[in-house]
Amino acid sequence: MPLVTHLLLAIHLIGAAIAALARTEIIIPLYGRPGLFGCNGWLPLTEQLQSNSGNDQLQFYIIVNPFSQGGPGDAGTQPAEEYQECLPTLRNLSSHITLLGYVETEWGTRSQTDIATDLATYAGWDESYIPDGIFYDHVNASSDFVTLYSTLAEDAQESFSGGDGYVVLNPGVAPDTPAFYSFADQIVTAEGYYANFSASQLVIDANNPADQQAVILHDAPGSPPTGIMEQLISVDQIGSIYITDYSAANGSNPYIELPGDFAAFVVGVQYYWNYIGPIRTKHERKDYRTLSYAAGLRNSGISLYTCRKVHVLAHPIINERLSKLRQSGTSSKEFREDIHNISLLLGFEASRDLEEETFDGPKIGLTPVLRAGLGMTDAMLTLFPSAPVYHLGIFREKVSLQPVEYYSKLPPVPTVETVFLLDPLIATGGTACAAMHMILDWGIPVTRIKLLCILASEDGLKRVEEEFPGLEVWAAAVDPQLTKDGLIAPGLGDTGDRLYNTLRSD
Repeated sequence: MPLVTHLLLAIHLIGAAIAALARTEIIIPLYGRPGLFGCNGWLPLTEQLQSNSGNDQLQFYIIVNPFSQGGPGDAGTQPAEEYQECLPTLRNLSSHITLLGYVETEWGTRSQTDIATDLATYAGWDESYIPDGIFYDHVNASSDFVTLYSTLAEDAQESFSGGDGYVVLNPGVAPDTPAFYSFADQIVTAEGYYANFSASQLVIDANNPADQQAVILHDAPGSPPTGIMEQLISVDQIGSIYITDYSAANGSNPYIELPGDFAAFVVGVQYYWNYIGPIRTKHERKDYRTLSYAAGLRNSGISLYTCRKVHVLAHPIINERLSKLRQSGTSSKEFREDIHNISLLLGFEASRDLEEETFDGPKIGLTPVLRAGLGMTDAMLTLFPSAPVYHLGIFREKVSLQPVEYYSKLPPVPTVETVFLLDPLIATGGTACAAMHMILDWGIPVTRIKLLCILASEDGLKRVEEEFPGLEVWAAAVDPQLTKDGLIAPGLGDTGDRLYNTLRSD
């Protein structure tokens, strides 16, 4: 297939894939009491709403459950004083908050009269903290209960927000019939232990829309699980999620407190929505070609930083290929093919600003870092068939993690004007920085170098950006963490070994 045809087909597929995606929000079972004197029990939430202005575009569905037995408390009463103080505080911090009152349904066996009493009690709350809708818990989602919950949903809608109350149903599993989606704004189709959850258990199709589904998981790892978050947000485009490390062991309620690293969770949702998933809202589209990092989010576990020259390719095709690369069962042949395909798109996007005459003759040079960089080279030669290839030999010493240079094919004097530095992984950033120094010492200015990688860590990118402020970096994705051994987490494994099938069994 001719190159132009290949690229046009890829762009067409990208456009079709992102045509109708929606963003993922956060749903919070806020069952713990706020406390008086500053609402300290909800401090992680109020701090996020205060400190991160970007979060104002992220919707928070907050479920309040003031009574210890579940619900608003005695009929016709106002909530405790601490709720009267703290619920308006939440509303004042952000206009993108939907308050939901908790109502128990006991799997469809609770008296409708008792449920109606709960609705009336919530509806009688002061206007400064009255809920915007209702969260019905322990929902029986079998087809026999469609009529019951349709009636309950209608009652909630009529009771709040001027007849447009928001309704969430929580069966904890996919409903037996998609009829439930016709009257619920969201349905919690998965709730339970993180270790027992797999995204494959979700039912997502035209009749079971992802953007009306919510996933709530507890007993998760201490740090937000990036793999599941990327899948739910970037791939599945689930309507809302909540993941907490608090445990339900011994009958404990895992929603009494907010997650231990709530800030990292919120920023993680922002990250995979803005920088991996291609669309902020149904109406606001982001150009997938040049998504730059947001400022001011450096204070959390999945933090982002200002980096004006870093660009991340973000669209579903890249996400799907990366997911495959991350799987240990992917063969070397498949691994090479996906590295090639992602590199082709990286090179295509990174060369947008080049003059057409640059393509005539050897004005562009390729400098792959041995040996993993070879996996990106053929794709770049497809774009620039006349480009000379200058191999750079650098390995990372396993104890000190410092780069060691052992080979260079750079000629004495530069014969090219622009250099594409090819290094699939930027982990600590040490190897990339060493390669940059070799190219700079050769005589190519930093403004004529483009660093291309398949995957980078935040720390590695920060180091590269700080050491070479004018460097342009193109990455297919960014992972938030490094292990103690300086490896990207979750990462791709040893790229060189996986490319050339030299993994050791031990």
